[in-house]
Amino acid sequence: MTVTGEMTAEEKFPGFPHEGYPEGRFGIAWSGDFPAGQIVERQLFGERLVFFRTSSGRLVAMDAYCPHQGANLAVGGKIEDDCLVCPFHGWAWDANGRNARVPYTARGKVGVHINTRVVKEVHRHVFLWNSWRNPEPTWELPDLSLLDDPRVYWNEADSTRTWQNRRLVPQLVTENTVDFSHIKYVHLADEESEVLEYAARDHIFSVVLRQVFRSRKGPVVGIDHIDCYGVGVHTAQMKFLDYEITNLLSVVPVAPSRSEMRVTIAVRLPDGMDRPNCAADFPDRFQRAIKAHLDSQEQDLPIWENMIYRPKAPFAPEEVRPSRALRKWAATLYPPAA
Repeated sequence: MTVTGEMTAEEKFPGFPHEGYPEGRFGIAWSGDFPAGQIVERQLFGERLVFFRTSSGRLVAMDAYCPHQGANLAVGGKIEDDCLVCPFHGWAWDANGRNARVPYTARGKVGVHINTRVVKEVHRHVFLWNSWRNPEPTWELPDLSLLDDPRVYWNEADSTRTWQNRRLVPQLVTENTVDFSHIKYVHLADEESEVLEYAARDHIFSVVLRQVFRSRKGPVVGIDHIDCYGVGVHTAQMKFLDYEITNLLSVVPVAPSRSEMRVTIAVRLPDGMDRPNCAADFPDRFQRAIKAHLDSQEQDLPIWENMIYRPKAPFAPEEVRPSRALRKWAATLYPPAA
């Protein structure tokens, strides 16, 4: 399911203190969004990019505009011999961004490159590396092998959701991981939640959160283990009763104050339960759990899209340490102030 919003002017998010786009891995699409034989144009990180697949299925990302005279490669361009061919003068660009052919020069080609981006596909999820200082990735994605585990259910059709062109920056989503007090008021938990642990180590910020969920049998305590890989990719593993649910949440900026968000909900099947063909084949309580996790971002979005950012927020005493620690860690991901 994809939920779209209206694109507005590329203004900076009000109050947000950082310039430029953060470094990290960012979930940008599902593999099926890039069919073989097609050129797909996207706006990400304030730039126009084009994507295409080689004959081996490798996904390639490069600048949308030809270095020669600036034609948009997605508008009339074509894929030939694993190269992207410009519609204006026929210049061809290979999967590594090198000029492979200029059809009307005796030299055959010129020593010019087009900028490419590092793309990685993991179990039908597509991630792009972005950095203002390192063109090659300096860290890996989290271990997502559970998405290929036969005892784990997820289905792109009914346990994922996409929101496009929303007014938010990825750090707002990341800061939610330590914002224990909003859970009662936004997500209608029965009791106040509690941050049990938090720690920053290199590009990962980890949180252990105690939450109390509503159920038909009364309040249920759950422990949520959250890892933020930069501000672009978050994994949350939650256990309560016989549920073990993983939430993979990705946020990617498309403009200074606009982002896309994607979530995948993966459920580990209890012992003795056969793998269903679709979420509707689960018992009702599992269906409700999947929907509740998908809906949780819907509950946050009206807040994010209508707020301003308070860089010097007057946190309550219980909020101070985890919130300031996360903001200090996140600041290292952005280009230094000019």
